Amino acid sequence: MKNHRMSLWTPILEIDGKRYQRICRSEEVLSSRARAAQLETGEEIAIFRLASGECKAFSNMCLHLKLPVLADGMVDLDRNTVTCPLHGWCYSLENGAVQGGGNARLQEFAVVEQDGWIFVQLPEDTFELPEWLR
Repeated sequence: MKNHRMSLWTPILEIDGKRYQRICRSEEVLSSRARAAQLETGEEIAIFRLASGECKAFSNMCLHLKLPVLADGMVDLDRNTVTCPLHGWCYSLENGAVQGGGNARLQEFAVVEQDGWIFVQLPEDTFELPEWLR
């Protein structure tokens, strides 16, 4: 990766025009337990460390009831899954897919580990000016 820039005043890292928010120190994300966080855009996320050591970030909202509970779920490193603590929905930590059928997936956020910190990519601004203002 090239074109890294981190502001001294805000915990934002820019990589190739994409913005990443600093979330926590790398050692704070253990493979046996997720870490909940909130992005500056308001999204609730859960960060997981797979058995391979790779970090993944997904929406912390269980798709069943849209409650921010996945960071408190049961992590199974043998299967790379997390199970919602409320109703038992199980999600792949490799791609966010609901296990056992269906096409539902958790929203995934890109993760970068750099200099002992975990950064999560912020969703891109999807606002577009109306045609008449362009």
